[in-house]
Amino acid sequence: MSTHSVSTGIHAFLPRVFLPAQTSKARGQRLAETLRDWRRRITSRRELAALSQRDLQDLGYPPGVEAEKHKPFWRS
Repeated sequence: MSTHSVSTGIHAFLPRVFLPAQTSKARGQRLAETLRDWRRRITSRRELAALSQRDLQDLGYPPGVEAEKHKPFWRS
């Protein structure tokens, strides 16, 4: 295995924020964007978890919304 394939493999698992070819300003902006996304996911998934099955039906959510409620915040 070459060094290039190892680094490419590692970068596949890192969020866009940590890619090395960015300037520090761009990296900071990406970090802020990622943190906002994570916070939004945490909030929306907590709100979904607080709703009853009947509330979800009234809102028109599909029956498979259970998987979304239990997903970790870093997964989209």
